[in-house]
Amino acid sequence: MPPRAAQDRGEPADDAGMDPDRRDERRAPDRAEPHRLWWRPGDGHGRGILFDSGHVHTWPETEGEHRHMAGLRPERPVLFFLIRPDGRVRIPRRHAGAAAELTVALRSADARLLPFDPHATETAGAAA
Repeated sequence: MPPRAAQDRGEPADDAGMDPDRRDERRAPDRAEPHRLWWRPGDGHGRGILFDSGHVHTWPETEGEHRHMAGLRPERPVLFFLIRPDGRVRIPRRHAGAAAELTVALRSADARLLPFDPHATETAGAAA
């Protein structure tokens, strides 16, 4: 019996879309992506997140929780914060050591945000 001819089935398997599925892998964020600043003065209270890359997202408080919004971005949140109607943002005690850096990051993202560290005044008052 003569040998059978090889069948031509199109593209080889490694070129036929068989690459690993990487949809679940967390990618590095695009650093050129603009901040998402959805809170505006006059919206009442707001919420916000400062992410590892320096990106800031803000939104009116009624539009969602921190954990939900944090899950929409593929990077680690550094700071969850609340925005008062006048734009003031209280820096929590656990972040007081990095208050200066956090203030710069928030103000550079949105000049309407007015971060303050209430613990800095306590420390200054105790030293006097």
